[in-house]
Amino acid sequence: MKTLLIILVFITLSYKDKSENFSKHLNPQINSTIIENKFPQKIGFVNDFEKILTHSEKIELEKIIKNYEKKTKNEIVIITVNSIKPYNDPYKFSDDIFNNWKVGKKNGKGLSILVSKSLRKIAVSVTPKAQKYFTDEIINNTIQPILIPELKKGKYFDGLKKTLEEITTNWK
Repeated sequence: MKTLLIILVFITLSYKDKSENFSKHLNPQINSTIIENKFPQKIGFVNDFEKILTHSEKIELEKIIKNYEKKTKNEIVIITVNSIKPYNDPYKFSDDIFNNWKVGKKNGKGLSILVSKSLRKIAVSVTPKAQKYFTDEIINNTIQPILIPELKKGKYFDGLKKTLEEITTNWK
């Protein structure tokens, strides 16, 4: 019997040169008005545009990330969306919203987790400085055994919280 729920993982590690500044990865040739029209405004660390989290769940995740960011200056952003239009590729959408929101700009260390319940897709984007902590292997070992099983059960909050706990424990 085919699996009813298929989740594709797209790992966004598109930055090749780790020595460059994060700001150099933002494409200055892209018209910012066009980009701003594609993406919703960043609300905070938890941006639940798909409305898959309760108010108290958003507050709890926000608190975890905020406390972590105060200690380390590393920025983590969670984004939920029900559409990636006009994009077809969640990888590209995740990368572009990550850059548009300038995640990790303070110290060059940033990570975003994009989840779409309706599209059944997730994507992770990281800054070049964060790549040494988040190799494909580390991301796969965090996402596959922790986040994906919870998403398959419809437990979005539990999956995101467990993933955050894993990330914040190991990324200093």
